Amino acid sequence: LPIWTKMDLYTPTRIEEVFRRSPRVTTFLKSTFFKGSKTFVTKSVNFDIVEGSRSVAPFVNPKAGGQVIPNKGYSTKTYTAPLVSPEKVTEAEEMLNRIAGEQITSSMTPAERAVRKLSEDLVEMDEMITRREEVMCAEALFTGKITVKGKNIDDEIDFGFSNTETLSKKWSAAGSDPIADLQKWKRAISKDGYVNANICIMSVDAANAFIGNANVQKLLDIRNYEIATIKPRELSNGVSFIGNIPMMGLSIYTYDEWYLDDWTDPDSPVTKPYVPDGTVGLFSTAARFDMLYGAISNFNGKTQAPQTFTGKRYSESFLSSDNRVRTVRISSRPLAVPHNLKSWYIAKVL
Repeated sequence: LPIWTKMDLYTPTRIEEVFRRSPRVTTFLKSTFFKGSKTFVTKSVNFDIVEGSRSVAPFVNPKAGGQVIPNKGYSTKTYTAPLVSPEKVTEAEEMLNRIAGEQITSSMTPAERAVRKLSEDLVEMDEMITRREEVMCAEALFTGKITVKGKNIDDEIDFGFSNTETLSKKWSAAGSDPIADLQKWKRAISKDGYVNANICIMSVDAANAFIGNANVQKLLDIRNYEIATIKPRELSNGVSFIGNIPMMGLSIYTYDEWYLDDWTDPDSPVTKPYVPDGTVGLFSTAARFDMLYGAISNFNGKTQAPQTFTGKRYSESFLSSDNRVRTVRISSRPLAVPHNLKSWYIAKVL
């Protein structure tokens, strides 16, 4: 066998050890809103959407007893969590050559190169899955749907989100009133979603239109009464803080980060923003959004018996029949899920 296959490097335990030491990619939408997570022992995940109410306790005659209050309605939805499974292939002969970043005069052995390449491959594949999770979060928030399209699969998960509006009077138009629009959407969330919106995320062009809007500028000119404050500053992870609207308890951000869409049209990949152009979203950090993970199933390489793994990631490795090619794969079944479809609002403002 080649020297790099003699190490106990590619066992699931060893792969996980290397994998855990690898740096993670942080993402704004997932870490801000989809903070809850749950794993399932099946490939399908289920969750309840509860419809709240503003019912008031009824008056009753003291001699007539109490009045039965109907239980809150809810609906249970079940989805098959889509499978993502990137893999990297390495030929044994590659380990005899210098790898990217290695000194030309390096004395690195093939086995050491194998360790380094494994770590780099795991990081790359984990970043791809993390980026896919962020795309799911973005699609769930800004469209209410998640597109599941890839090799031999073309599907769509539709949550039935309807809290949307396309403005007839764009924020770039004379006479438009972005502050009044934000107040209207915030009230709709409070009324029907039972939470207070405290975060506004704008696309960069929408933020520029907001800051440059005449009515917003008038409010900024009012002295000793902070209706709105604009103090842009750059944060991490593609996020910029724009300002606050204290009277609404609303903080405004832009999220100028991108991903490569190579599945809609594989022949013409397009780099897209997570926040669609001309779009504004109002959200509440008190609303419930979760990342759910279905189980991964395969056959045991030794016993050939079926086996199931629960968790956010499952990594595995296997050799070709002639022991010349090593394949390393990370699999996951993530699904970004909103539980209260009235707890956020999306508007097209340009």
